[in-house]
Amino acid sequence: RPGGLRLAHRLLTGPTPMGASGDNDPLSPDALIGDPHSIAPIAGAAEDRADGTVRKVVHAIATTFGVIAALLIVGIMISTALDVLVRQITGSSIPGVVEYSEVLLAGLVFLGLAYAQRTGAHIGVDLVTERLPARVAHVVRAIGLFVAIAVLLWMTYETAIVAINSFQVGEFRFGLVPVPIWPIRIVIPFGLVALILELGLSTYDEIVGARTGAPTVQHEHPEAASAAAERDEDARS
Repeated sequence: RPGGLRLAHRLLTGPTPMGASGDNDPLSPDALIGDPHSIAPIAGAAEDRADGTVRKVVHAIATTFGVIAALLIVGIMISTALDVLVRQITGSSIPGVVEYSEVLLAGLVFLGLAYAQRTGAHIGVDLVTERLPARVAHVVRAIGLFVAIAVLLWMTYETAIVAINSFQVGEFRFGLVPVPIWPIRIVIPFGLVALILELGLSTYDEIVGARTGAPTVQHEHPEAASAAAERDEDARS
């Protein structure tokens, strides 16, 4: 079959069982997105998962945006500290520090959303799903992810329209120093798109989990997982 029909067939019929013919099909969902049934879906460290091309690209985008957000935080911290130091010495602040910090803060929040989703840093409540059968829990989470993606698509469209208008008029913030706002408005829809892509991967994993019935292991932020491991070790000692 042509490549497009082969990919559509695999998407409709589900993953090929491990060891069956076609495992090396470069157009299969497992090859493009990754093999989510090699371990429990949406669980484990990144190095434990057989990542596909799509998953690698999406994770790379999320990581890049996360690094940019972290650098912006460092920049805000350094500029704020210098502003305080200069105020203590000279009695006056550095012009524009407050204005630029406020604008950059809005941008870094949206840049960090996708990386937070990738690392499991978003707050989640599993009070209900942890008591459901594995397949049902996967279905419930998949439905929730579909709703989240729909809302985020609407937000992306609206923020993109606002960003275009802001760019056209050259919008800026009034203050001691006029600060352009349109660059940050452009960043917002890009951050939302990156988050949607990460949620799409999570949705795919949940759908595969619903088909296979694989149990879900809590995917915690690395720092949270490390703290939990330390607590377990202290308890055993």
